[in-house]
Amino acid sequence: MLEDNQQEILKGVLETAGKKSAGSISTMIDFSVNADVYNLQDAFDLYEAEMEKEDMAFIVKSELKEEKGGITFFMMPEESTRKLVNVLLDRNIDERFGKFGQEEMSTMKEVGNIVIGNFLGEVSDYFDTSILHDPPEIVHDMIGSFFADMIRYTQNLEEVMIAEVPFASEDLGIEGRYILVLGDDIIKEFVDYFD
Repeated sequence: MLEDNQQEILKGVLETAGKKSAGSISTMIDFSVNADVYNLQDAFDLYEAEMEKEDMAFIVKSELKEEKGGITFFMMPEESTRKLVNVLLDRNIDERFGKFGQEEMSTMKEVGNIVIGNFLGEVSDYFDTSILHDPPEIVHDMIGSFFADMIRYTQNLEEVMIAEVPFASEDLGIEGRYILVLGDDIIKEFVDYFD
């Protein structure tokens, strides 16, 4: 595992990546989006954090390629997703619509893809490596179900580190979070880089 000073460096890299991803959302919606301080923690701690596990959310997820040992998620509660897609589709932010259709799902998936790509791109640049990911999938499910799946995923890894980056736009009243699960191989790659 990374030593304490190496973890601090990694935190700084991830914080920069979070700000870059927040900037990409700001550009899309023309409103300020902030990325809070993230945490490096294990899956169970993240699951037990202050979240309403029965709330519905949209989750854009993608596994890291080339057996790097990792998976990445962009998650947004249902109400925040409604507001975000309304803005991106040039509607009134509070316009009510029923079921999320293909247009809304595709829009949210694209937001997640951009956030994931910008975040991983920043980390890749720092460590002078290539962290590619599979085409993202979008899921509409309870937050608790998502975290249960994430915990199951981490059980197949010897070492695991989870970075969590909350996003928020106070002007629009939306929030979300980006989560990167780093597995065995990619953590080893980071350790080798520091050596």
